[in-house]
Amino acid sequence: MSDELLKTLALFYSLVEKSRVFWILSGSVSLCLQGVDIIPSNDIDILTDEKGSRKIDQLLHQYRTKKPEFSETDKYRSIFGIYQIGKMQIEVMANFQYKLLNGNWSKQNQLHKTLTLDYKGMEIPVLSLNQELAEYTNTGKMGKVELIKARLAEEMS
Repeated sequence: MSDELLKTLALFYSLVEKSRVFWILSGSVSLCLQGVDIIPSNDIDILTDEKGSRKIDQLLHQYRTKKPEFSETDKYRSIFGIYQIGKMQIEVMANFQYKLLNGNWSKQNQLHKTLTLDYKGMEIPVLSLNQELAEYTNTGKMGKVELIKARLAEEMS
């Protein structure tokens, strides 16, 4: 993980940790922290609920590039906001859902059980690798599916 990405994550953590706002780290940064052989992208994906989105927006208002508002595509829907810290983006998704292969919408991601990782002194909430595997499978992102499966196989051996 790049130093800049780690610094951005640490800044985000320091801001939200004091506020006790509900959040979950997701996406490639979460996978990397859980030992998946992946190079994280230059963004940090945060899941939360509507109340958490408002609180995070207050905490990160000086970095806001896109005000949180409901957004829907053919694949995803959420209350979506973007924050820019240096070269890194933090994407905050409240009530995030993705389209299942059967055409229905998924359960809101923040409702799934989370794990807590201790990373460099930060207690970071994440979705389990099994949950991430199910989501990447349902969205057809097979490259990440194979990387997650490889990590889960390592854990079993």
